[in-house]
Amino acid sequence: MRYLMLSLLLLMPLLAWNVPARAEDSDGKAKSYGIAAVVNEDIITSNDIQERMQLVIALSGLKDSPEVRQHLVPQLMRTLIDESLQKQAASSASISVSRDELNAAIASIEKENSGHAGGMDAFLAHNHITRSAMERQIEAQIVWNKLLGSRIQPKVRVAESEVNEALETIGGAQNVTEIKLAEFTLPVAEPSAEADAQELSNKLVKEIKDGADFSKLAKQFSGTGEPDASWQRVEQLPNEVKKAVQFAKQGEVVAPIRMIDGYHIVKLIDRRQAVKASPDESEVLLRQIVFPLAANSPQENVDAAIAKARDTAARISGCKDFEAAARGMTMPAKWDLGRVQLKSLHPGVKKIVGTLKAGEISKPFRTELGIHLMTVCERIEAGNTLVNVSQVREVLVQKKMALEARRFMRDLRRDAFIEIRL
Repeated sequence: MRYLMLSLLLLMPLLAWNVPARAEDSDGKAKSYGIAAVVNEDIITSNDIQERMQLVIALSGLKDSPEVRQHLVPQLMRTLIDESLQKQAASSASISVSRDELNAAIASIEKENSGHAGGMDAFLAHNHITRSAMERQIEAQIVWNKLLGSRIQPKVRVAESEVNEALETIGGAQNVTEIKLAEFTLPVAEPSAEADAQELSNKLVKEIKDGADFSKLAKQFSGTGEPDASWQRVEQLPNEVKKAVQFAKQGEVVAPIRMIDGYHIVKLIDRRQAVKASPDESEVLLRQIVFPLAANSPQENVDAAIAKARDTAARISGCKDFEAAARGMTMPAKWDLGRVQLKSLHPGVKKIVGTLKAGEISKPFRTELGIHLMTVCERIEAGNTLVNVSQVREVLVQKKMALEARRFMRDLRRDAFIEIRL
């Protein structure tokens, strides 16, 4: 479950705002906004919340009803507070978003949703949403990613011992069940937020099953979409998740899962039986040099050919040198053996070649043709659907990134002046 962006930390009680702030609309007339919250030097108005709510409903396909809006208010309030803190932290680190970056992000969204430039403006106008409301959200996501990249990512390290421990868990099983999940979280940081979090998570699952877009909701609530998650063994999942998805079908969203950090909304993307391929299925790009010998050659001739092979190998560095040397020799067999599977080689040759690294030259060995030197110029491992080393490391990195991002956000909130105007 790969996530770079931070899930929101907790839900808050429903808001009522009553302190007016002044602004001007497009025709220059003054209008009043209620101040919903003060976040250090920034303010969040009731209009900010209403605009974001309209955006979330329009993007996700949530049913626009008083009940849905009531459930969304505390979560959207938390979102806007977090975004304000993220922008402030980015500004302190001299991180900003250029107009070109913003335009590129908008173009990407337009391509994903409508397939053509200008699609966003038409969408916003149809749903009575200002362009500035959309741009504020996009800007917050970009600066937070930049901030995490500069502050958090350089500190994240995964030790080889951690990778090895994870690989040991996978073990040598030939056939195991793996699943790919997408999720987002409604965190519960204090007991008072429990009821709201549970009620909203149940409502969102129902809305998703009724047609709301899972990945777009994930983007709105936790800054993530439906990630390109690595395949994971069922045995590696937390017990709560493993139990919930045990009988789930492909594409199904399960009931909210209460875990230590909050309510997880989980979608099963796919399921498969993973297979560990045999090393014999691997392919190698093979080159050879043959020093010819008759079958009944005396031992001194054999020793001389071996010495010549060793001397040749000592003067060669890499496949290009090996190829140049082979082209200049007369041999009883072709020097370029092409790409071959290990299982197709003679058992004796397979034993020698199977241990060679790319670019490494074998020790001289004899066949009925003479004394051979072989080198592997390229090795292509057999297709293996079991989790490999790079996948394991990436999953561990992403988990640590998510943990550090949550801590960073917690610290920002702890050190901030946040006043909710009830």
